[in-house]
Amino acid sequence: MCSQRNEDLVRRLGADEVIDYQSTDLLTIPERFDLVYDTIGNHPPLSLKPLLQDGGNIVLASAEGPLGFLKAMRVSKKEEDIDLIVDLKKDQERLQSLMDLAAAGTILPEIDREVPFEEVRVAIDYLSTKRARGKVVVNIAST
Repeated sequence: MCSQRNEDLVRRLGADEVIDYQSTDLLTIPERFDLVYDTIGNHPPLSLKPLLQDGGNIVLASAEGPLGFLKAMRVSKKEEDIDLIVDLKKDQERLQSLMDLAAAGTILPEIDREVPFEEVRVAIDYLSTKRARGKVVVNIAST
């Protein structure tokens, strides 16, 4: 799911199907998935479970506000099929698999922009707009 503005980017990243979240409620779509990777955190984690096929998993990379993040942590501890991305260190095998995919170039980060360390405040301000189309890299080697 993404906005229509980002459809080309998401397809380029490998999506087979793109759903515009501005016109479609995620929780009403009939499809079921092996993996739901939530990078926004605007739905309670348990509300995403009906989107899973048997044996599917939810990976949470974000949550709405500090309390949302604490709730997501609690849910991920209780629910076997819900993981919090920051907890991947608890599973070295899965973390190593991600590192191997990145090293092989199978998964590539989408870089929106790179800024020198001296402009870190500019980077933070830009991220707060929630308009970044990928990661914002702060280059500490340029100092």
